[in-house]
Amino acid sequence: MQIATASHFQDTFNFCYVDQPKRKSLEQLARNSWAKETLNVSFFHTFNDDVELRKKREVKVINAAKEIESVCNVKFKYMRSNLLEADVRIGFIQDGTSWSNVGLDSIGTNRPSMNLGWIDNVENDDDGTIKHELCHALGLLHEHQYPGGILEWNKEKVYSWAMLNFGWSKIKVDSNILTQPELIDVSYPYDSNSIMHYYFPDFCFMKPMGLKRNTKLSKNDIAILKFLYPTLTQDDVKNIKDDRIPSLINSVRDISQVIETQNTEIGIIKEQQIRLQETLKDHHNSIMAELRSFKQTSQSSSTIIPERVITPSSSRDASLLYRKTEARNYNLQSYFPDPMDEEDATKKPKKRERKE
Repeated sequence: MQIATASHFQDTFNFCYVDQPKRKSLEQLARNSWAKETLNVSFFHTFNDDVELRKKREVKVINAAKEIESVCNVKFKYMRSNLLEADVRIGFIQDGTSWSNVGLDSIGTNRPSMNLGWIDNVENDDDGTIKHELCHALGLLHEHQYPGGILEWNKEKVYSWAMLNFGWSKIKVDSNILTQPELIDVSYPYDSNSIMHYYFPDFCFMKPMGLKRNTKLSKNDIAILKFLYPTLTQDDVKNIKDDRIPSLINSVRDISQVIETQNTEIGIIKEQQIRLQETLKDHHNSIMAELRSFKQTSQSSSTIIPERVITPSSSRDASLLYRKTEARNYNLQSYFPDPMDEEDATKKPKKRERKE
C-alpha cells in the first residue's frame, strides 16, 4: 500500500512550495485524527425545540456531511440512543456561537463536542458553517491562522469587527483568529479558498485580500482529508511489492517461535513448582512422623509416679530419706529408724528428767 506523504501531496495537486511559510505538518494532524472509518454522531436539542425544527436541523447536518464522506474514507453514523457515547456530539444551543473540538479532543466529555448555534433559521445557507465544524471534528485547523506573514492583520480593525459581529473579546479574537502556530519543516501551503478559512472584509488587513465566503471544500481541503482518511483501492492492493510478503511471513514465524519458546519455558517453570510443592509436602510429612514417634517414645519411657509422694520438709527428713534409700540398696533397712513415719519424724524427743 502506497503511503501518502507531504511530497506525494505536493506532486498530486501541483502546489508551489517555493518560499512558502510553514505550519503544522500533515503528520502532526494525523496524530489527532480518528483511526477508524466510521464515527458515531449524536444530536442534542433544547427542550423548547419542536420536532419539525429538530428534523430540519439534523437533515442540514446530514446533507453537509455527505460531501465530506464523498471525498475521503470516513462515514458518519447517526445514533438515537446512548447519545453521550457518540464520538461527535452536536448541540444546537442558539447562543450565536458555532464551535467544535478538534479531532480526538472530542473523546471523554459528558457534553456536546460541537455546537451549531448559527442555525437559527433553517432557510439560511449554513452549509459552509456545518462543514467547517465537521472538518474541525476530523482534525483540521483554521486556515486563516497560517503563520509566516501571509495575512497582514490590522489588529484594531479585527478586534472591532469581531466585537461588533460576534461579541468576541480580544482574548477570544487572539485565540481564534490572530494566534499562529509555530513554524516547522513539513507542511501544506496556505489556501484562501479552504472551508477552514473565516471570511474577513478587506479593512481587517493592511492590504486587501479579496476573500470570499467559502461554502465548499477546496482542493487543498480534499487532499488533506484524503491524507488523514485514505481509501485502499484495487490499485493500492496491486502496488504492494511481492518482496514484502516473504518478510512479513518470516516476521510472523519469528513471533510464533518466540511465543512457543515462552510457552515451553512457562511449562517448565510450572513443572518445577509442582515438584517443589511435592518435596515440601514430603518433608512436612516426615517431620510430623518423627514428632509423633518421639511423643510415643517419651510416654512409654516416663517414670511411674507412686501413689504416695514423699516430699522432704526439712534437712533432717532429707537426710533420713537419703539414708533410707541407701539402706534399701544394701538390704540394711533395719539398721535405720523408719524416717517415713510421720509421727516419729515430727515428734519432738522428750527431755530426760534429771535426777538429783
